[in-house]
Amino acid sequence: MHMNLTVRSAAAHIPSPLRRGSTLVLVLVITAVLGLIIGSTMQYTLTEARVNQSDLLNNEARLAVEATVNHGMAQLRQRFDRSRHITGAELLPSRASALRLEPGFLAFMDQSRAVVPNSYTRPASHEAFVNASTIVGGLVINRGQAVNLRIDPLTPLPEEGRPGAPTDGQVREVRVFAKATTEDRLAGTRTAFARQTFQVVDRSLFQNAVFFNGVLEIFAGGVFNVGMGNAPIYGAEVFIGNNNRVHTRIESAGGIFARRYGTNQGNATANAFLANFDVFEFDPDNPPNFNNVDYLVGLTDANPGAGALQTGVANFRELALQAFSGGLLTAEHGIVPQAAPGLEFLREWSLQEAADAGDNFAFPDGRFDQGEFDRRGANWGHHLIAPSRSLADLSDPGLDPAERDRLEALNTLEANKFSNRSSLVIEFDPGTGPGTETVRMFHQPFVGEDPEFFGGQRVRHEIDIEATFPDPDTRFWEVSRFEQSGNGNDVTGGIYDFRQGGNRGDRAGGRINLLRVDVERMRHWVEGTSESDSPPSFDPQWWNGGVFVTMPEQNDPGRIDRVVPARSDWAIQLFNGRTIPNRRPLDASVNPGMTFSTNSALYVQGDFNAPDGANWSRDSFGIEQGAEAPAALVADAIMLLSNDWDNRDSGRPIGNRRSANRTDFSAALIMGNVPSQRDRGYSGGLENFPRFLEDWNNRTAAYRGSLIRLFRSESFDAAWPATGTTYNAPRRDWAFHTGFRELTPPLDMGQRTFRRIFFRELTEAEFRAQTAALFEQ
Repeated sequence: MHMNLTVRSAAAHIPSPLRRGSTLVLVLVITAVLGLIIGSTMQYTLTEARVNQSDLLNNEARLAVEATVNHGMAQLRQRFDRSRHITGAELLPSRASALRLEPGFLAFMDQSRAVVPNSYTRPASHEAFVNASTIVGGLVINRGQAVNLRIDPLTPLPEEGRPGAPTDGQVREVRVFAKATTEDRLAGTRTAFARQTFQVVDRSLFQNAVFFNGVLEIFAGGVFNVGMGNAPIYGAEVFIGNNNRVHTRIESAGGIFARRYGTNQGNATANAFLANFDVFEFDPDNPPNFNNVDYLVGLTDANPGAGALQTGVANFRELALQAFSGGLLTAEHGIVPQAAPGLEFLREWSLQEAADAGDNFAFPDGRFDQGEFDRRGANWGHHLIAPSRSLADLSDPGLDPAERDRLEALNTLEANKFSNRSSLVIEFDPGTGPGTETVRMFHQPFVGEDPEFFGGQRVRHEIDIEATFPDPDTRFWEVSRFEQSGNGNDVTGGIYDFRQGGNRGDRAGGRINLLRVDVERMRHWVEGTSESDSPPSFDPQWWNGGVFVTMPEQNDPGRIDRVVPARSDWAIQLFNGRTIPNRRPLDASVNPGMTFSTNSALYVQGDFNAPDGANWSRDSFGIEQGAEAPAALVADAIMLLSNDWDNRDSGRPIGNRRSANRTDFSAALIMGNVPSQRDRGYSGGLENFPRFLEDWNNRTAAYRGSLIRLFRSESFDAAWPATGTTYNAPRRDWAFHTGFRELTPPLDMGQRTFRRIFFRELTEAEFRAQTAALFEQ
């Protein structure tokens, strides 16, 4: 048995022809099956690779067309940064001003698989535009005219889910179309089409409780209620402390800090409280008790055990949203810098110029120092209150593109000046001495809402003063040169300003000559009423509510920002202004109220635009004769003087016939400040932004309006003097003027922001049909 097994086992390994043939067939079958499997796998792999390569090329085309759209958007952003308007035909693809594929963009795209030309050629027809491999074009909507946008107060604000303040906006739109093609040697070509809308949103400056295009500091040293009226507070950077209470949302394009500005200014010694939007909404008809902190959350309370909640702490973005429900928004929440058209472009240009010269306005650790830029940087915003200049000539085809952009921005700034947008301009020349002063008056026409220029000069028509005011007693201005009596205290002409005099009563810098303006007499002229039998003549056809007074300037210092300050020994004093000029009740087509502006400083004496004192009626605001109306005061610096003020006592110490009493002021204030220095020298903050010269101790300065800083003071640039000699601080009964939500003061130049909305990929047929409009304007 064992032997047999052994033999059979050996026999199984003896090769035979039959067994070799069977094995060969089996091997061939297995090989064929494996070959089929491997072949199928390879075919599947190759197909998958081709599909992946096609998908990749498709995605690259989609990314390329998105990059091309972004390129067009960037061009529009730069254009609207330096230009206020855009015409309907300005972006026609055949024009030099059209959107284009710029050399830097082409060089960048050439590194990818995008099909781009070596240089850009403007398409001569719609067919040429559609057939280009990569192209960008912009369609101006509504021929460039702005469309009103109303943001309802019940619309939730971004990220907060709570109602905010109603906002009016002016929106301009450009629809950007783009096509991009990518190419691969094996996979062929792929083309993508897209469009997106670029929005330019101009919002009224006067719908902010506070607007600072620089460092905003709030350190009142006691209870100071800010922002009452539920309109936003905006600052490029915000520094706050000392028990201040904020009753609206804060928006900062930089950060918010619970300390003073600068390296050696120290931390706040008391908490600052911001409104908790979950439990606090401002009702101006039924205001809450502002001294009750139950509905307020402090910056320290919002970050228990870890110090004040401010930029730089861990999880600041999320903590701020949780604590204040959208009541505190910074750059980390998407708040962007805001400025009037032209200003942001010129700011960026001057920053680059400074950096090229080795000045980066930086802290020692390299961070950008907004406060240092406020103090020393280019002061382009001051042009808004400068007298009219000529427009730059852009007709030279040899202009360097960068220089052309700068000149275009300057032209936009020129068109936005209060001196050019006011219908009435008064020019004052102090002459060579007493009795040689002259006043000239002009009315200025407009083309639509834009100032009319001819040959680069503002068109204006001189008013014959002798014929218009045949009786000198009806004129609303008078000259008062500075004079003092022998004892040095009593001022018999002009005004003495202790702040300009460096807290001393005997300094030349404090001796100010005045052009005094009787607002009541101006009102009688503008409204065509007078107590006399023959009122001065007034042509109502050209009135738009704007009055600009040109005061004498210093010699041109030749600065890079071209600012020429007004002389510091002259200023304007407004008095008798309880009721201001307002033609709206007589002519429903004109702006309500008045905007009074000057390149110099402005003293406002007594109740201004407050015929009913602390009370005012929404029903009659701006639309009834003699009622409170929308008003704005614009100047290098603004000093608020009480009803008890007397110029003759201005040289005396406070308390010695320089004591204030309750006074009501109703107007937006646009003015400069003297910025803080990095290591010393406080600006005075928001609490001292309007300047005071009296003993206001335990007396109320009641103010309703909108506080706006667009530039630093140039002519009245004496630093904040602290209290005790120049003034003592008032009780601050300050609030945003809620009437501005419906009727804003005339000549609002607005703040500009940008939005990108409605991105959409198109089919080739949609692209062809929709871009036809680019060639039909």
